[in-house]
Amino acid sequence: MRPSARVQMAIDLLDGMFEGLRPADQVLATIFRRSRFIGSKDRRAVRDLVYGVIRHRSRLVHRLRQYGADETPRALVLAYLVISGTESISELFDGSAHSPMPLDGREPDMVAELAHFHGDADQPVPVRLEIPDWLYPLLQQSFGDNLIAEMQGLNAEAPVDLRANSLKSDRDTELAALRAADIEAEATAYSPIGIRLSRRLTLGNYPSYKEGRVEVQDEGSQLAALLCGVKPKMKVIDFCAGAGGKTLALAAAMKGRGDLIACDTDGRRLAELQVRADAAGITEMLGYRALSGDDDPWLTEHAGKADVVLVDAPCSGVGAWRRSPDARWLLTEERLQGYLDLQKEILDRAATLVKPGGKLVYVTCSLLRDENEAQSAAFRDRQPGFTSHDLGPELGELGLSALPSQQGEVTLSPATTGTDGFFISVMRRADG
Repeated sequence: MRPSARVQMAIDLLDGMFEGLRPADQVLATIFRRSRFIGSKDRRAVRDLVYGVIRHRSRLVHRLRQYGADETPRALVLAYLVISGTESISELFDGSAHSPMPLDGREPDMVAELAHFHGDADQPVPVRLEIPDWLYPLLQQSFGDNLIAEMQGLNAEAPVDLRANSLKSDRDTELAALRAADIEAEATAYSPIGIRLSRRLTLGNYPSYKEGRVEVQDEGSQLAALLCGVKPKMKVIDFCAGAGGKTLALAAAMKGRGDLIACDTDGRRLAELQVRADAAGITEMLGYRALSGDDDPWLTEHAGKADVVLVDAPCSGVGAWRRSPDARWLLTEERLQGYLDLQKEILDRAATLVKPGGKLVYVTCSLLRDENEAQSAAFRDRQPGFTSHDLGPELGELGLSALPSQQGEVTLSPATTGTDGFFISVMRRADG
């Protein structure tokens, strides 16, 4: 593809995202599947341009409004290219086949002014930090004086982390294999089974990935699974398993021995998990249950029997904004309230499965207090049989003593731990 064609494809993709309010990763995946003629370098260039616009959207819109320009995908891409220091704008907007039409109207003047752009100090704080206005006070509540650093972390590009599958290999072996393949990688800072790559790669044909010796999983997600403290021969339920990243990590921590059940309301996602579990060497110990609702007889059958129940709850996804920067603009106050209500229902339902003395582990990839500390505290108020579990001894046993924790709760973020944002609350049910 010519550079100008890449620009036009980015404009078209953004148009599809904005018009249908669809997540960027879904739109990109769909278009790239349909356009198999596009090479890997072209895909990367288009993806970088699309995500560059999304990560700077609020600041770009603010500038366009100053110039009285419409906030169209074309205008956003044009402004981003100029502010990023791209030269030869006229060559990228030349009107040739599969390329943007030439600059017209006020665009040449806007380009000339944007070329002298020097920072965004004059913009309001929510604009500079790429925060929707309604979310700003909630994030201030969560981060306080660390707001700027935390938002800078959430606005950066996420690294690629791998988890060494201890059922088939170990971290040192996989690090050596990566380096032998001329792939730069290093051990993750906290997870004892994590590997961080120096750049994004297509892993589909990498032998260790194909053979299930490594899985793609953010270090924060690895830590959430490790903090469940599962052991061999336990009965463990992953209550909101989804596609099963944490389920596979739990199975490895259990050394492939015990009773692990993956639950979800979406049977299709459980089917995806089954394929991944087969590749990871997890078969006999893993069961699946597509839940039909609150009255599913399976819930009664398994009430009070699990040593550990993990609730990886549906949430706003604020902690994953590095990977889905457009998610902040798709989130609304109504959607957030819907997540809060759903989290409450799921926690109460999952609590019935925990045996006396067992643990309930509540996890979100959010960094909002209402979804995290407040939700966990409200649950314990409703369920006085559950209390915060002291993580101190287990952190040492797991080699995680350096993790910041407080009263059975751990908060991870790009700024503090270099991971995606996660909240983990470990609660224990009283004996008897």
